[in-house]
Amino acid sequence: MTTRASTAELRKMQIDELRKEIDRRRLEIAKTRLSVGMRTEKDTARFRRDKRELARMLTVLTQLSAAAQPELKSKRATSRIPAPSRSRS
Repeated sequence: MTTRASTAELRKMQIDELRKEIDRRRLEIAKTRLSVGMRTEKDTARFRRDKRELARMLTVLTQLSAAAQPELKSKRATSRIPAPSRSRS
């Protein structure tokens, strides 16, 4: 996926596909950052666009993961053990 994906397209992807795309985008951002630093990249705004796209992907991944595991969320909230009370003697 070399072009910018819409949020709807990202939501249609499987979680594994999305993770692979995130890894690929991270490598691309690292290369772009290096190119911008060495002043070989002409389109310096590309770095910013790619970072925003990665953030969008990570947000969708978090939302999909949370939707896939709603029972864990409810168990975490109820299974907290209260801290022991400290009393001065």
